[in-house]
Amino acid sequence: MGRTLATSFVLLSLSVASMAEELDLASALAEATLPPTGGTYDLDWADGVPTVAFGKTSTEREFVGVTLALPPLGFEPQSLWATVEFADLEQEATRLACILWTDDRQAWYAVQQAPSGAFESRAVEVSLPLTGLSRAAFTSAKGSIEWSGITRLWLGVVVDDSVEGKVSIRSAALSTRPHRASEPLVLAEPGRPGSWDVGGDPSVQWELDYLEDGPNGETITEIRFRFPGGSHMYLTPAVSVPGSLTGYRALRLVYQAALPDGIEGLLVMLSEDAAQFQGPTPPPTDGEWAEVLLDLADFHLGGWSSDDDGRLDLSRVGRVFVGAHGTAEGTGGEGVIRIATVEFVP
Repeated sequence: MGRTLATSFVLLSLSVASMAEELDLASALAEATLPPTGGTYDLDWADGVPTVAFGKTSTEREFVGVTLALPPLGFEPQSLWATVEFADLEQEATRLACILWTDDRQAWYAVQQAPSGAFESRAVEVSLPLTGLSRAAFTSAKGSIEWSGITRLWLGVVVDDSVEGKVSIRSAALSTRPHRASEPLVLAEPGRPGSWDVGGDPSVQWELDYLEDGPNGETITEIRFRFPGGSHMYLTPAVSVPGSLTGYRALRLVYQAALPDGIEGLLVMLSEDAAQFQGPTPPPTDGEWAEVLLDLADFHLGGWSSDDDGRLDLSRVGRVFVGAHGTAEGTGGEGVIRIATVEFVP
């Protein structure tokens, strides 16, 4: 019986996979052009593969990639799959990106962390989620994307550093297959200066620092603060999410926390536009490093917040908050939160 059920499951999986619709973009790649971004780029065709070489002198974010003309789409893709290879780029400053355009210059985009293998001078398969696309602020796009009107695709990366490098795109396809996350999505390199910003009640005193004092000697983020007593206070350090969380199941946090008396644990939240979703409460750690895995299904809309449907949309999460809130006992007290790792895991 067990073997029969297992065989049936495999056949069912293959059947579902075979039902996926897909548009191979090989012919579009063969006629790829450079997008009119104003950057200094060269398009080379070594081995028949479009490769964009570029030199970037500013630290402003720029798109680097190719433009592909799309035929009329007879389905609504859920993901974009591609085989890419990078040269001389660093993972923490490079994100996969695609921008989808209509003829009247409406545009929607997706940004996603690239897998580490892409930075090892070898070709790797990647995917970008196309559900919950963001509207580009520099266009007239309003509302959700209408795939019947999409005629062009910009495919490549966005780069934040001043750097010279190359981006090669060996294959690409639009598919109804769901996006598959292949490795953790790191929100901030541990203790990278400038990655965190801090908000809080005006009565809360706080200080942000970066120290080489992590569990493995790495640089960490440290927030020292003081809550006055007798009133509800909050402190909300936050880090940005560099792409869609579609395909991820949990938030992994490595931290230390010593909190004022009366504060039970950390406040961990995800923001979706203006709405805030609160997760489980990691406890204080008594001076030891601790690791927690917070299931994304356990995040709920905060009682102080509002959202159209009250459900967390993983494609629209913009920031993660790791802080504290509550009423400190007596005249108040001091606390410290030290963060070594914040990442989402598939």
